[in-house]
Amino acid sequence: MVPQLSAAYAGVVWLLFIYDMRLICARVAESSNDAEQALYARARTDQLLNIWLLVPLLFFFNLGCAVAIWTRPDLFLARRGHVWLISAQLISFIVYLAYIARYFKTIATLVLRSRQGD
Repeated sequence: MVPQLSAAYAGVVWLLFIYDMRLICARVAESSNDAEQALYARARTDQLLNIWLLVPLLFFFNLGCAVAIWTRPDLFLARRGHVWLISAQLISFIVYLAYIARYFKTIATLVLRSRQGD
């Protein structure tokens, strides 16, 4: 049940990233100086990376886990193969958390510059 919920959650997150792209594009159009344009361009780039690569990988990974458990319950439940799936998911979340930390470190200076431009 957990992989199905995780896949559904990833699907909702995917839709949220797509919707949020509309808001970012609106802010790009409203930006009044170079610092704001640089900030929103970086946000747009990150958003596209999430829409086209990261969230789809999360969605299909969780969907794949659900299918694997459903088709081979003997391997993934009876013989504890699900531990490998859990480990892979934990590692992917740690890598994504590191990516997010690096992203926020990168945009911190852009946010500061855009606020000083007011």
